[in-house]
Amino acid sequence: MRDFVLVKLTDEEFDDFSARHPQGNFQQTSAMGRLRAAQGIDVEYLALKEGEKIVAAALFETHRSRFSTFAVIHDGPMCDYHDTEALTFFMDALKRHAKAKGASQLEITPESPYRLRDTNGASLPDDQNGAPDNKLIEQLEAIGFTHGGFTVGYTAVPRWRYLKDLTGITDEKSLLKSYDKRTQWSVKRAQSMGVHVRELSDDELGVFARIEQQTAERRSFEYRGEAYFHRFKEAFGSKAHFMVAEIHIDEYVADMTAKREALSAKVAALTAKNAEHPTTKTERQLGEAPLGTRRPSSPKTGMCCRLRHHYSWSIRARSSTCSPVASSSTSPSTPPR
Repeated sequence: MRDFVLVKLTDEEFDDFSARHPQGNFQQTSAMGRLRAAQGIDVEYLALKEGEKIVAAALFETHRSRFSTFAVIHDGPMCDYHDTEALTFFMDALKRHAKAKGASQLEITPESPYRLRDTNGASLPDDQNGAPDNKLIEQLEAIGFTHGGFTVGYTAVPRWRYLKDLTGITDEKSLLKSYDKRTQWSVKRAQSMGVHVRELSDDELGVFARIEQQTAERRSFEYRGEAYFHRFKEAFGSKAHFMVAEIHIDEYVADMTAKREALSAKVAALTAKNAEHPTTKTERQLGEAPLGTRRPSSPKTGMCCRLRHHYSWSIRARSSTCSPVASSSTSPSTPPR
């Protein structure tokens, strides 16, 4: 019989465990705990010890309102969901703790992939770890949790994650080369248009908030507001980076002007060459020149002008993993939230 006990951890102990655990993530850190606490949420760092070793842990939140009290663990707990004995003890202990806090429900979102998919969203073959992890759901349901189903769209805790394998990528050049040709073209095109990415300072977070509000209105998800991002930055400090992409108009105009002048010079040379000795090749090249750079052709040349649009953008929908959401009622007389 294994010896388990539920304990509370300090901020430092919890962060150390989260940093070393394969399921560790920013939702399971003391920084997030400080952010939640600033919002009036009761935060605790609970762990499962086997002997003197910590084998599982969770940032445990208790939310209270005028109408209900419920407990939540975002992107956790951090544990081995296939260790039946340890998982059962830990979840039962967490449910008892939630009930003692007056919560009618405990909701968890395990930071464990249910199914791995490729860049296009198609399931990977079973021999490439693409088989669904139904065992995880069965384990939690056996303990008393109810699976919330697989949903899509925008949620407070993202259900789908996209991860890029950086193995063998050592610099910016090799990173760019790892993308397909269309993406490489788009990146280079953005660079030529004077697009720069920089980090916003604390007093510029209003810029980030306005972009988020516009996106929230367009995509129909909850807008957090500028104050939230200031609290987030205060809680996470130097670990939080708010980035923005900007177009430097002067660089863009200079680049377009230089390209137009180069094309005009090329057209002038081709026009002179064609006037002296017309050929099908030069006529074709002149016909492909952008409007505004073409010179009049020789009167005796029956040239067919073709205009080609060279610039296009593509948006690729990408998805990778879907984590199951589970909830468990802590009181038989109180319905789940």
